[in-house]
Amino acid sequence: MFAKALVVLVAVAAVSCLPTTGTQVLQANGTKAAEDTGTVKLCVDANLSGLCENIGFTTNFCVNVPSALNDEISSLTIPGGIFCNIFRDINCGGPDVSILAPGSMDLDNQQFNDEMSSFACADL
Repeated sequence: MFAKALVVLVAVAAVSCLPTTGTQVLQANGTKAAEDTGTVKLCVDANLSGLCENIGFTTNFCVNVPSALNDEISSLTIPGGIFCNIFRDINCGGPDVSILAPGSMDLDNQQFNDEMSSFACADL
């Protein structure tokens, strides 16, 4: 009995230490655990042109870019009062760049054009 309780305690402690900017937490049915708190607009060309998609996010959680846009993003908008770290790799890994609202009309200015695979946003 004591060993089972210790295992559960260790497992709970390990989960509570996970960073909040890791892969987005999903409920057992596959839906997000929290409602979206905002939307970023991601576009494959500079100046918010070409193929664009609005992607919902929850602050302090990682969001992977849809496969059609992976390593293709050239511009993005971010809601007011928010900043986002955009990452080269999925699951918010690899090199990253911080972008403040309202976003970037040309990610080439940040040397991050066609590099973005994931992002995590937070309140300013």
